[in-house]
Amino acid sequence: MSMLKRKQFFFVPAAAMVALIILGPGTGRAEDDKSFTGEVVQLAEQAIAPGEAELTVSIEVPAGYEIMRDVPSLVTVTPADKSVIGLGEGADAACKQPQFPLRLPVKAQAGATRVRVDLLLYYCKQGAGGLCITKQARHVLPVKVDEAAKNKQLQVSFKLPAI
Repeated sequence: MSMLKRKQFFFVPAAAMVALIILGPGTGRAEDDKSFTGEVVQLAEQAIAPGEAELTVSIEVPAGYEIMRDVPSLVTVTPADKSVIGLGEGADAACKQPQFPLRLPVKAQAGATRVRVDLLLYYCKQGAGGLCITKQARHVLPVKVDEAAKNKQLQVSFKLPAI
């Protein structure tokens, strides 16, 4: 008697397939920096005082658009020198399905470094059949940690384009 093999089929939205491709090995990771193909935004230096601080990542979505909730967006934070800026307790280097503004605790020690914030976002025009867009961006934030600084907040903001 032969056994029939049962096949299972799953419906995967096209946007989810794009997510699997873009999030494949090496894309936008520190160890494979040359593979990043998104927009790179060089930010102005920000100064903060040593100690506990916060990194806030804000996204401005254009009117008539919304971030897709059923496809995983991703925010990855990578300090170049973790002895100067380290992620605080409860903060992950990679945040899937982040809620914006995203607030991450950081620990700052005297010195200077760069913090890289990589974004992979999916957003659509509101309404049935709305155009969907994938946005991949890297923000490079130079940070100076100095006793003279009074600030305890690092800020990264990005405005998504309407198409």
